[in-house]
Amino acid sequence: DLWQPLIAVWLLLGSTGAMVVVFSGAAIATAWLARSGRRGLRMHGTAYLIVAALLGGLLPFAVRSLAGAPEGAPGADVWIVAGVALVCYLLDQGWAAVAVTAVAAFSLAAFGVTSLAGGADASPSLLATSRTILICVCAIALAHLGKRWARTEWLWIARIAVVVAVLKMLADDFRHANAAAVAVSLLCLGAALIVMPRW
Repeated sequence: DLWQPLIAVWLLLGSTGAMVVVFSGAAIATAWLARSGRRGLRMHGTAYLIVAALLGGLLPFAVRSLAGAPEGAPGADVWIVAGVALVCYLLDQGWAAVAVTAVAAFSLAAFGVTSLAGGADASPSLLATSRTILICVCAIALAHLGKRWARTEWLWIARIAVVVAVLKMLADDFRHANAAAVAVSLLCLGAALIVMPRW
C-alpha cells in the first residue's frame, strides 16, 4: 500500500520536477490527515516527504553548501522541499519533517553565508570558518529555544548539528583553512560544547 502509489506516479511522470511537486503535495495531504492519529498515514507522509527530498536533490545540495564548493543557487526543487517540510512539521511534527526541515534550513543558511562571503571566489579559510560558525550558532540557538519552548526535537537537532560541525571540521576546516581560521572554528565549537549542556 505504501510503495504502490510511489511506483505508479514514478512511471506516469517523466519529469523529476513534476514528481517532486506530486510527492510534496502528497506529503502535505497525508500530514494534514494524520492529525487524526492514524499511524499508517504518518508513515505514508514520511515516505512521501523523504522521496520528495531525495528527488529534489536536497542531500547533495546540503553537502555542497555545508562543506563543499558552491555550485550556483539552489534550484526550485530545493525550495519546494524546504517549504513542504516546514508545512509538514507544523501540521504533524513528525521526526522526518523535523529532519528534512533542519537539513534544508542549515543548507540554505550555509549557501547564504557562502554568497555573502564572496561565493566561489572567496578564500577557502573564510568559507570553511564561516560555515562552521553558522552551524555552531544555530546549534546553540536551537538548544536554547528548544529548552525554553519545550521542543525536544529541537534539542536533538542541536546535538546532531554539533556532531555535523565536528565532522565538517575534519573534512573541510582542517583541509582548507589556515591555522588562525581553524582556531576560530575550534573556539566556536568549544563555546557550543560548553553552553549547550546547560540547556
